[in-house]
Amino acid sequence: LCFHDESELPSNEQQKITQRYILAVLYYSLGGSDWTVDCDFLSAAHECYWFDVTFDKDARVKGVTDCNEDLKVTRIMIYWNNIYGTIPDEVQYLTSLEHLDLVGGLLHGTIPDGIGNLVNLKNLWLMENRLSGTVPESLSK
Repeated sequence: LCFHDESELPSNEQQKITQRYILAVLYYSLGGSDWTVDCDFLSAAHECYWFDVTFDKDARVKGVTDCNEDLKVTRIMIYWNNIYGTIPDEVQYLTSLEHLDLVGGLLHGTIPDGIGNLVNLKNLWLMENRLSGTVPESLSK
């Protein structure tokens, strides 16, 4: 829809809509309605504010925890948050993503090949899940 927009939205609006869409897909793919901490996902706030801070012995932040100066998501941390489901292919279109932490859930299926196309990705944490298959060759580049 955003890539073939007949109303010709400005490119920055297309990017914002696309980013929100991808994050919504992530939310639904990971069982977001059952998360322990909802991280304000799908709220009216800008997606760079979709996070929550939990105070226990340590301050812990979950959700979209960082964006760059262009308001593109660079860090998503939804660890130990009752996540389940599969990692959606759409994540590969978060082109500024540097850190993805989905540790400690019931994720199943395979790691999408497209994640290897995220040239800025420095940290991919998927431990303590039920993923299967091999690590995509695209991640070894």
